[in-house]
Amino acid sequence: MAYVVTDRSGKFLLGASYGGNKVSVNPIGPDGVVQPAQQIVETQPNAHCIMPDPSNRYVLHTSLGGDLVYQDKFDVKTGKLTPNDPPSVSVKAKAGARHLVFSPNKRFVYLVNELDASIYVLPWDARPVP
Repeated sequence: MAYVVTDRSGKFLLGASYGGNKVSVNPIGPDGVVQPAQQIVETQPNAHCIMPDPSNRYVLHTSLGGDLVYQDKFDVKTGKLTPNDPPSVSVKAKAGARHLVFSPNKRFVYLVNELDASIYVLPWDARPVP
């Protein structure tokens, strides 16, 4: 795994596998021990980063080789990821989507691209769509 992070509740470990081209969700037991993966999602090449949003209702993850940022809904009770609408956002070809961070005011997501050193500032609105 190139990147691991817990969801905001601390009940799930989210991982991005660069060489495996996938992301995973593992429950974390009450004793703090990480359990086997309960979900594995195939991605475009070189999954690099995975990050829950500040509300813990969405998870973003990148594909460096696919020049994509995936956006999934996250069920905090079950830890299940499901594609949002739209399921991904493309960046410039061969930019190499790498790491994400949310702005302190939670209104933007910053994306740094590895291959051309560009930075995207993406608007973020976590309100549910009616």
